[in-house]
Amino acid sequence: MEAEGIPIAVQNEPLNPKNTPSMVMFAQEQDGFLKDHLVGDIISNDEDKRSDSLSPAILLFLGSLQSAAQSGASRQQQIEAHNRQAQQYLKENRADLASAELRAIVALDPNNVDARGNLGVMLFFQGDYADAIPQLRAALKLQPGLWKIEALLGMSEKRTSDAQGALDDLEKAFPKLQEEKIRIEAGMELIEIYNGTGDLDKAAAIVSYRKYKQVKEKLRGVYREMRLKTTEVKSDETDPPSPGQPPTQQ
Repeated sequence: MEAEGIPIAVQNEPLNPKNTPSMVMFAQEQDGFLKDHLVGDIISNDEDKRSDSLSPAILLFLGSLQSAAQSGASRQQQIEAHNRQAQQYLKENRADLASAELRAIVALDPNNVDARGNLGVMLFFQGDYADAIPQLRAALKLQPGLWKIEALLGMSEKRTSDAQGALDDLEKAFPKLQEEKIRIEAGMELIEIYNGTGDLDKAAAIVSYRKYKQVKEKLRGVYREMRLKTTEVKSDETDPPSPGQPPTQQ
C-alpha cells in the first residue's frame, strides 16, 4: 500500500468496551507499544533512506497520538474499567488491589458516591479507621441517609478517639439500621459510650428498643456488665426496663 502511495493510519479505541474484539490499553501502555513495536518498525524499515528526517517527525507523531488517546478515552470509560477491575479483585479476595482501583475512581470522579462508600467500607473492615473516615464522610455528604455508612463512620470515629463525633453519628444511625450485625455493633458501641459518660438510662433505652428485641439479649449482657462495673445495685435492679417501658429517670 505504501508503494502505491496509499497512506497507512494507526487507529485504536483502547477504552471502548463495545468494540469486538477489543482490549483495554491506557495511555502509558500505548506509549510503550508505540515505542517498542510500531515506531521501532517504521525506523528500522526506513533507516537507510530517511533516519535523520524521520526522528523529529516520529517524536511529534508519538506525542500527538498519546495526547489524542488521553483525550479520546472518556473519563466514564476509565471509571468503568477501574470498577470492573475492582470487582474482579474482590472476587479474588485481593482487597488491597481493589482499594487501589476504587481510589483511582475517586481521583477521576470525587463525587462518585458508590466509590467513596465502598472504599470507606473496605478500609473499615481492614481496620484502617483513620483512612476510612474521610471516604465515609464524603459519601454521606453526597447522599445523606446511608445509615450503614453513618454507623461505620461513628464506629471509626470512636476507634480514633472522636467520642463526640461517634456519639452523634451512631445515635442518628442506630434507629434506622436494618442489618442485624451492624445493629449489634452499633448498639454495643453506643452502650460503651454511655458507660463512659454515665448515661445509664440512655444505655437502657438502647437495650429495650422494641425494633431490636431479636438482639436484645446480646445488648442486655453488655448493659449488665456495664452496670456491675459502675454502680452498686441490687441484682433485680441490674436489668434495663422491659420493651415499651420508658427508662427510670434519675
